Amino acid sequence: MENSLQETDSKHLAELLTLDKYRSQTSQFVRWIRENQKPFTGATIIRTTKEYLLYRKKQGLSVGSLNMDKAGIKYCVRYLMERSPELTEAQKYVLDKDLRSIKLGKIQDPSVKKEKILSEEEIRKLYGGVSDKLRLILRFLAWTGTRVSEALQLRKAHIRLTVNGGGRSVCMCKVTGKREREREVKVPKELIDETNAHFCGGTFLFETRGSKNSPEKKPYRREYIYMQLVKAGKNILGRKVTPHMLRHSFATRFIGKGKNYKEVSNYLGHSDPSITLKLYVHTEMDETDLFEGNEGI
Repeated sequence: MENSLQETDSKHLAELLTLDKYRSQTSQFVRWIRENQKPFTGATIIRTTKEYLLYRKKQGLSVGSLNMDKAGIKYCVRYLMERSPELTEAQKYVLDKDLRSIKLGKIQDPSVKKEKILSEEEIRKLYGGVSDKLRLILRFLAWTGTRVSEALQLRKAHIRLTVNGGGRSVCMCKVTGKREREREVKVPKELIDETNAHFCGGTFLFETRGSKNSPEKKPYRREYIYMQLVKAGKNILGRKVTPHMLRHSFATRFIGKGKNYKEVSNYLGHSDPSITLKLYVHTEMDETDLFEGNEGI
């Protein structure tokens, strides 16, 4: 197995930096390997991974952040294994098993806290203080509760027009979540029309316009939207705001309104309804933290 991934230190490490998924975790991991001249071949993958996670733990990262790092590294290793035909199925199985054996502990209280929830007033303030581009993306996230990566990867071909029970035209958007699970979310036709008019995307709903040096149109990167919203949150609300907080706000609102938690779970794309319960059903929330409906948000 030692010779199976020998090119990783040069060619494959550079290739990992081009991946869209877990881009932040991947770039930090690759930078650490290079700066510390760590081996990352077949027989040393697990040892190097454990060293890196221990290094990150000493930095004071939470268990949640460490688990995200671990998920990113697992994605990297599996990506490399797929491109290493010399590895036998048995060797791939051993690597995958060893990765799963790395335990970082469990998050004691996974429930979403009040400070992670945005009120209707706060959301409106954000809309009024950001660019039209960011406002349209935020409105989509607030309406649907989707993950920002799901929204940015939405293809226009996966949007269909329908009419709801009240006779109102709505768009059903097919998004792809974790583990390639697909589901549909509902968006007002007016919001889709305004978004199409502003972005003029060919393939993706939220598509870059390209530039002279890089004419190819691509979906916006989630890291870019994250940084733009963090900056806007500090300037407008005086606190850190992330795209995922719109998802938290969406879920908390509908759970608080008495919606069936299983339906909310399916709509959010959670793999198990118990995840929804652990995150959003707890005693810290009260009715003053919830706001009615999505109308106008």
